[in-house]
Amino acid sequence: MHTVIMVNGRFVRAADFEMAQVLSLKEALACEVIELHEAINALREDYENLALGYLSLVDRTSSDAQHGASASSKALQNEPDDQAWSALLGQGESVRTGWVRDGLLVSSVVLAEAWGRSRQALEYAAKRGELFSIKVGKNRFYPTVFTRLEAEAVKAVCLKLKGEDAVAKFVFWGKKHGGLGGLTPSEAISVGQLDNVVRLAEAWSAERGLTA
Repeated sequence: MHTVIMVNGRFVRAADFEMAQVLSLKEALACEVIELHEAINALREDYENLALGYLSLVDRTSSDAQHGASASSKALQNEPDDQAWSALLGQGESVRTGWVRDGLLVSSVVLAEAWGRSRQALEYAAKRGELFSIKVGKNRFYPTVFTRLEAEAVKAVCLKLKGEDAVAKFVFWGKKHGGLGGLTPSEAISVGQLDNVVRLAEAWSAERGLTA
């Protein structure tokens, strides 16, 4: 025997009414999930743009210092003002192009020659997480600092840098870290601190909740 209830002046089976409510709730939840996903993507894009702007400002500060401006040893500690951040939002591709122009990124040909490997081998290594590349236009480029390090050292660090955000990883490699005595990862590796850099990379991933 089915239980019948009145809803909006009509008699309906209680089971049908409950099912309709469940479906309505599922539809509402699905819409919320979609909206949340879109919000996360927007935040991710903003983060990438901010990271790009951060490195761009650091690079410009360092460049000024090399041409006789004030010393840039604290450049990475200086926070750009709000106007600078706003001006850089949405300029990701142009900043990437600037990195190539300024020599912060090199082509796969250059890195392959430095490591004595084929370009295909680099692509496979990137898929395994042993290094990463940044897309500029239709091509992919690698951090120039990799050419000055042994492939195994780069691999040891990059395997600990989890996630798919290549720009965030580039920031990691490009900035000076207090945990490394104020050195960049490449500088620390060059003076025998590879283990410290690996631990720092692990901590970097853990802070972001990245496990794969």
